[in-house]
Amino acid sequence: MNATHERRRINDTATLPVSRSVPLCVLLISACSFESPALESAQTVPRAAADPAGARSVAASMLAEPETLPAATHKEEEQQYHGRTLAEWRVLLKEVSYDDPAISELVPGLIAIVKDREQAPWYSRRQAAVALGRIGEPAVNAVPVLTGLLSEEAADSGESTKLWTIKALSLFGPLAADATPELVRLLQDPSQPPLPRLAAVEALGRIGPAHPDALPAVIEVLENPAEVEDGEAFKRRVAAAEILELVGESAAPAIPALLRAAGNQSVLLRRAAVNTLGMIGPPAEPAVSTLVDSMIFDDSQEVRDLAAVALGRIGGSGEQALAQLLTDPEVEVRRRAAVGLDQLTAASPATVRQLKAATDDDALTVRIAAARALWTATADSELVVPVALHGLTAEDRETRMQAVLLLEQVGRSARPWTPELLALAEDMQAHVRQAARRALRAVQPNQ
Repeated sequence: MNATHERRRINDTATLPVSRSVPLCVLLISACSFESPALESAQTVPRAAADPAGARSVAASMLAEPETLPAATHKEEEQQYHGRTLAEWRVLLKEVSYDDPAISELVPGLIAIVKDREQAPWYSRRQAAVALGRIGEPAVNAVPVLTGLLSEEAADSGESTKLWTIKALSLFGPLAADATPELVRLLQDPSQPPLPRLAAVEALGRIGPAHPDALPAVIEVLENPAEVEDGEAFKRRVAAAEILELVGESAAPAIPALLRAAGNQSVLLRRAAVNTLGMIGPPAEPAVSTLVDSMIFDDSQEVRDLAAVALGRIGGSGEQALAQLLTDPEVEVRRRAAVGLDQLTAASPATVRQLKAATDDDALTVRIAAARALWTATADSELVVPVALHGLTAEDRETRMQAVLLLEQVGRSARPWTPELLALAEDMQAHVRQAARRALRAVQPNQ
């Protein structure tokens, strides 16, 4: 590795104006919420992802509960489903606790509403379908009913039966395995509208290894060579990389495709791929060299950060690579290496020794990150609290916050250093006093 990192394309201090977003497929499908349009409160997908302004308006208009529902017809007011009118069902479902053991008693009525194409309006059927998905296993008999709806044409051209049906099946997760063939068919059918195909990616990802065809279909989407960021195929490709992070080790067959995606020109796809490789864990060890390159050389600060975390989650040779980078010439590389090592479930003795050495680093940010990783590895307050106390006096707000967070993590184990904290709480500088007082609340919670 070149010590000066001549291949560095931007300085670590640069900040890319792209924030971590809610996965695109999750963002769109979550608009099925009945309490309020999820798309309005969720973090915004960066504009390069998928023309989010357009996506939000389309999804919200198709899925979100309208502020004013159409007036109930006389037939709707009179029609009952297992002893309740639709209006009564709507009120009940807004108040029901899905943890209630008696929730299964609602299932027959909800299925009856979903099946009633003639008298139940689309919004009542949608509400019932998603409620069934939230109920989960006690409502598993609804899966065949919902699967059948995937081929139903919406009576109202402004609504999409497919979208809320896929949302409900997605909530069932592995319990919806029998819907996999129909979801794959819809996903692979180019004549289908874009949003249902995008939503199918998430549903199949949540089904995961429960059906042998689910993950291969998602991986096939990821392998699509589409490169145009505002194209529908590329949106599905990003969604596939994102949803695979929920699958964990079972997503290991996707590693070759994820490695290719980690080198893509799109920061959205690189970010998703790097994060998912880390979520796969130890089986992703073949990705270590790629992740090291991403951690050091990627244009995006966020991708660099995620790559370090991914290496820690993978462990093994990932741990060894991070430990070696604790002595890198660049401060930010050393800091990221320590942050990555904080992800280890069990650090090796060699790594602990290197982390101890890193608590003497010239850069305070590196010392604090190393101390945090040491606390995770050893729970030895004597190794970490002195570093954190020094961090409370830092001029940089982010550094002070990291020191406070570390002391909050140590908690009562830092009580022997109460006198030092009390002294800092009376410091002449307001920012030091504020940081010390917050730390004291964690160290002495009852005082």
